[in-house]
Amino acid sequence: EAFGEDDHRLGVISKPIATGELVVTDQRILFASARKSFAVPFQSLISFAKYDNGCSLSDGRSTYVLSVPVEQNALHFGSRVDLALAQYKTAAKAQITSQ
Repeated sequence: EAFGEDDHRLGVISKPIATGELVVTDQRILFASARKSFAVPFQSLISFAKYDNGCSLSDGRSTYVLSVPVEQNALHFGSRVDLALAQYKTAAKAQITSQ
């Protein structure tokens, strides 16, 4: 479970906008809720920052701030993203060198 926040950089006003499911695959990070959903493919990911209570990520068009209510879950999520990103980068390098 995660809470998405709307991050307005012109004054940095953050407010919870949705509660939903946070998923990491080998290709992307997904957030799904009845109110708001998004997917950020790793190939589009420009920044990813881990915090004790969640993370922020950006694809260049949007920045998403996600709060995970249980610190242990936030740390697990951050570690899972790190692992998935490393595997994605390794696979991308292998594909480039095989061409």
